[in-house]
Amino acid sequence: MNSAVQSRPATGEHLMPPMFHWVAAEVNTFAQTVGGPVDCGPRDRHSYLANCMVLPFAHLAVSGTSCPPPFCLEEAEQIASATELDFVLLRLGLLQGVSFDAYLQRNTGWLVDYVTWFSGDGVLWLIPNEGSGLYLRMAAGGIECETRAPFLHAAKRDCAILRTLNPVSFGGRN
Repeated sequence: MNSAVQSRPATGEHLMPPMFHWVAAEVNTFAQTVGGPVDCGPRDRHSYLANCMVLPFAHLAVSGTSCPPPFCLEEAEQIASATELDFVLLRLGLLQGVSFDAYLQRNTGWLVDYVTWFSGDGVLWLIPNEGSGLYLRMAAGGIECETRAPFLHAAKRDCAILRTLNPVSFGGRN
């Protein structure tokens, strides 16, 4: 890990950059959609968590950025390691919409370039944008990993993907 990143908490500098208001709105909508209580000021408990939201029942920290990959992965991993929380990094690009990177304590490495998918019963999933991999069911009690897709075929997959959770972010367009 980069020594400049490692020294930030000791110098008082936050690991995660401040979020633009439209990124913060997406992060907040994501956290509310996952469910359960949301701690919007967790840095009082741990300085690493500045510019993050914590869903304590889900054992999850969430933050957002408008930076493209791989920016912020190293910082988010350091937060996850220090706090022993899973971490979801929301990326909001004005052209490509929302994507997610996830760091799970029980997994090795990052799951990158995931998108939101809603099942017919309204359950929020993070699924790989392309190809296959782990499918992440987002729940108030934590992230549940599945190796099988929650949809039967590509048409079902494609029609339930959302590139924004908060229509205000894109002027009301999904």
